[in-house]
Amino acid sequence: MSMKKRILFLSAILIPSLIFFAVLCIGFLLTFHTDVSRYSELYIPPTEKNTSDLKITFLGTSSLLFQDKDTSLLVDGFFTRPSKFRAILKTVEPDTEIIQNVLDQLQVKKLDAVFTVHSHYDHAMDSGIIAKQTGAFLVGSDSTAYIGLGSGLEEKFIRRVNAKETLQFGKFKITILPSRHSPHARYEGEVTAPISTPAKIEEYKEGGAFSLLIEREGKSVLVQGSAGFIPGALKEYDVDLLYLGVGGLGKNPESYREEYWKEVVEVTRPEQIVLIHWDDFFLPLEETLKPLPPFFDDFDATMEFMLGKSKSSKIPLFLQERYSVHSL
Repeated sequence: MSMKKRILFLSAILIPSLIFFAVLCIGFLLTFHTDVSRYSELYIPPTEKNTSDLKITFLGTSSLLFQDKDTSLLVDGFFTRPSKFRAILKTVEPDTEIIQNVLDQLQVKKLDAVFTVHSHYDHAMDSGIIAKQTGAFLVGSDSTAYIGLGSGLEEKFIRRVNAKETLQFGKFKITILPSRHSPHARYEGEVTAPISTPAKIEEYKEGGAFSLLIEREGKSVLVQGSAGFIPGALKEYDVDLLYLGVGGLGKNPESYREEYWKEVVEVTRPEQIVLIHWDDFFLPLEETLKPLPPFFDDFDATMEFMLGKSKSSKIPLFLQERYSVHSL
């Protein structure tokens, strides 16, 4: 066999094999999930009867439902959770049936307000529909307002806010604090017109980021929806409970994790930390939550860091399963 024929023969074998191997590797990076059961001792245990005045239900990503007997507030509220295929290769849109099913499971007919920490689709895409279906105000940036308008929400139900503004709903006082998205964020910029759905995820620009300080009768909760920070922005605030966004944190260097801990945890001195925005938001909410695949984040690196910091600082660290309730 001539050298040319040998090369062609080997190429015919090797090239398909390499393509097949590459596809397997990409599939692994996109679909593999760390076994979250190894952290099962961190989950807040369910309670059969909850008599606390303030209840906080976790709904995946950074979606949190705050309730007392008179008032219900939702942070973000991303229930549709389109698949990777739809989100990356096609278009997305709120699924009103899924949204209503989640509200029914929560036994929520009326919300007072829906807050968004920024306007990426995994935080804000469903927000206008949820506000519309529950008679709530939609509270957020100008970008969030345009998402609400694109969902058919009337302007009178939209509250455009800036950092340092304070709002009152029932016994809840909410202070809007300046923040940043985690590093290397995609889709920066502003939404400048109502978004017609279905739409590409890149249409959901960040629109700036907020942290939310939620206070009620002497209890305080900080919602840090993204693993980003503005140095010194939180130094005035001590909190009882910190909902700490860790999405993408495992892909950042140790030095960044240290700065994040210092600027968000050390300065606010929480009594408890609950991690949020760690789950694979391409999976439906009906499924048990799983960490983001390694292509998007390194969950084990995040947990190793957080567990070490929890131990050294003596601040208890928790996870919540979807629909589980935490109380203050």
